[in-house]
Amino acid sequence: MRRLRAQRMSQGGFTLIEVLLAVFLLAMLLSAVYSAFFVIHDATSVTTGAVVSLQEARATMDLMRRELEAAFDPLKHPVEVTDRDAYGKQTSMLVFNTHGSALAGGSRVTYSVNEADDGKLSLIKTVGPVGEDIISVSSGVAEVEAVEDVVSFSVEALSGDKWNRTWRKSSWPEDIRVTLTIRLHGAEVPFVFTARPYVGGDL
Repeated sequence: MRRLRAQRMSQGGFTLIEVLLAVFLLAMLLSAVYSAFFVIHDATSVTTGAVVSLQEARATMDLMRRELEAAFDPLKHPVEVTDRDAYGKQTSMLVFNTHGSALAGGSRVTYSVNEADDGKLSLIKTVGPVGEDIISVSSGVAEVEAVEDVVSFSVEALSGDKWNRTWRKSSWPEDIRVTLTIRLHGAEVPFVFTARPYVGGDL
């Protein structure tokens, strides 16, 4: 019997200290793997959010440029640029008629900045029928959040050699310059374009 026990002990038994050491090493390895996983997951989430914000800003600016280039009807409803600010940040409002939308006969479009309860700014787009006062929401008017986490939204109208931050005339400006600045990873990233509105009544 003693010989059998001695043979079993010599053939592959583990002591309690060896088992505890193996469990400890396994726990350390799993902790390192999980830490690396969560770091990579957080980095991926931040990068994905930044890519989405960039795509939103680029798509909105491209659409706004095309809408301004298809703007019309200068005498009845001219383009309006209103100079505003929120806590020292430029938050202009832009209102105009355009053929560059899905509504038949054109649309009255407004771009303005809205402040959320948490203090963040968002660029809001409102679309309604031509001749509709879309500042006060009524039937047939749609409002969407175009871009989130906006730092500033600046619109300037060119007259001669001067850029004006306010434009409420019956005539059209020569050019309209739009600057949208968003926040990405703590940095402020500006997007800028200049558009020349279409002045005629029909395309």
